[in-house]
Amino acid sequence: MAISSSSSSWSDMPNGLLEQILSRLNNSLDVFRCCNVCTCWRSVATRFYWDQIHFPLLLILHRDEEMGSLCDILTGETQEIFLPKTKDRLICNSTNGWLLTIGHSSPYKVNLWNPISRTEVLLPLASKFPKFNCQRIKQIEGFVKRCITSSLSPLDPNCIVLVIYGLDLERKLAFCRPGDEEWKSLQDLQEVSFDDIMFFKGQFYATDIKGKIYSCDLGPNPKTVIALEPPFHLYPKEKYIVESLSGDFLMINRKWEWIIDDDDGGGGREEIVASFDVYKVDLGTKELKKIETLGNEALFLGYNGCISVSSSKTGNNMRPKGAELPRSNCIYYIHDSFEGLSDVWCGFKRASMYDLESSRIKRLRTSESWTSQFHWFMPAGHQM
Repeated sequence: MAISSSSSSWSDMPNGLLEQILSRLNNSLDVFRCCNVCTCWRSVATRFYWDQIHFPLLLILHRDEEMGSLCDILTGETQEIFLPKTKDRLICNSTNGWLLTIGHSSPYKVNLWNPISRTEVLLPLASKFPKFNCQRIKQIEGFVKRCITSSLSPLDPNCIVLVIYGLDLERKLAFCRPGDEEWKSLQDLQEVSFDDIMFFKGQFYATDIKGKIYSCDLGPNPKTVIALEPPFHLYPKEKYIVESLSGDFLMINRKWEWIIDDDDGGGGREEIVASFDVYKVDLGTKELKKIETLGNEALFLGYNGCISVSSSKTGNNMRPKGAELPRSNCIYYIHDSFEGLSDVWCGFKRASMYDLESSRIKRLRTSESWTSQFHWFMPAGHQM
């Protein structure tokens, strides 16, 4: 007997059955591939990925190409991804599964674009940033250092978008709501240059290049308050702030130095290596305490900030049955020999892992590149 097309439609599969199938796949990229089957599968698969796997993939972007790659850095497996918006735009950052894009030329349109759902949210023009003065395309590429939102989806009518923008040591804060015509700046911090931002327990926070932490009130009269001033010197280390899975406020300092690499058969290639210090921030007592372990958590650091994930098959990390897990107490980071320069395409890129206990570095199974961008990308479950 013939089966009707309606009864055999993939979109008719019950969500519960599809979730059981997803939980039995061999790797995270297989779950991501299910997003492309149909709209119903995309909704279930992205939400499953966010809620049950919660593991960032490495997004590799190639200059002036519409095809990028997603890589599971634990297995080295890659999956091509179609990125049509890169043809006439630059991808500057990512947040919660959305990519921040800026147009190649004036008036430099800014959008948050979801590469899975193809949904697009218009933000104010880059030319509307206070004191915008980018004369060359390579300055635009590194113009927005960080981007975060107060909601998982910028489609939320109450969503606020906060960015760090500017060049070199003049990185400032600006914010908007989708639909605004202009970016609003925090005028009381014009002499401060920032490293990172975070939305933590309903409040925006920022850290500057010296390690000061600020709470940011983005109401009708935007202002900042120094929430913590470090008791010791933290400059010029690169700083990140992130909420741990247990709800702690963490600050990570990245240090770097040039060494001679002996792994290349004696070629003596000089390269940069990183080491990290992790601190727990107590906003109540205004104390900064160095910690030696992340417990059953791992951190992912990159140009788009820091993400904390579980390293065990508990909580919100239920990676597919045969999948590897990130190693606990380790920091997975994007190695960039020119991090901090305006041209984000410039410099040698590679993903590595730093063991916080042993201070040892392991190179990961990913491609190396001088001409690509690397971003951590987390397919989000709140797409529509």
